Amino acid sequence: MITKNTIVAHKWQKRFIDLARFWSNYMTCDRAKVGAVIVRGKRVIASGYGGAPPGTPTCDEVGHAMWHGHCVRTVHAEMNAIAQAARFGPSVDGCDMYCTVMPCWNCAKMIAAVGINRVYYLNDYHPEEWEFYEPLYEQLPTEFIQIVDEAEE
Repeated sequence: MITKNTIVAHKWQKRFIDLARFWSNYMTCDRAKVGAVIVRGKRVIASGYGGAPPGTPTCDEVGHAMWHGHCVRTVHAEMNAIAQAARFGPSVDGCDMYCTVMPCWNCAKMIAAVGINRVYYLNDYHPEEWEFYEPLYEQLPTEFIQIVDEAEE
C-alpha cells in the first residue's frame, strides 16, 4: 500500500473536491466516475472528466474498448484537465489538483511532468497494484494526499 498522507478537508478543499465530484457526473464511460480540477490559490483554472477525445464516439454511445481489463477509449479526467489548460492557456506549474480518485500511474507521471505540486484525492485507485507502484510514486516531486470530508469523520 502506498504510504500516504490523509487530511480532513478544510472549507476551500471541500469546495474543490465537490467541484471534482460535480465534473465526475459527466464521465462518458460507466466503468468509473472521475472528475478533476486544477487550482491556483483559490481559483479553478481547469477541470476535466473522463471521456473519449473530442469528436470521437464515447463508451456511452458505442461501448467500451477494453484492453487488459482497462477501457482505452477514455481519456482520464486528470489528463483532460491538463489538456484543457494546455488548449486554453493557463500554466499549471505550481498548482494543486483535486480528484475524486487517486491518479493512475500514467496520470501521475503527467501531473508531475507539468509541475503540479500536490494532488488531493478522495478514493484509492486499484489498491491491489500499489505495492508495485509505491516506490515510483514516492520518487515523484508531486505530493499525493488523500482527503476526507468532515462529514465522513
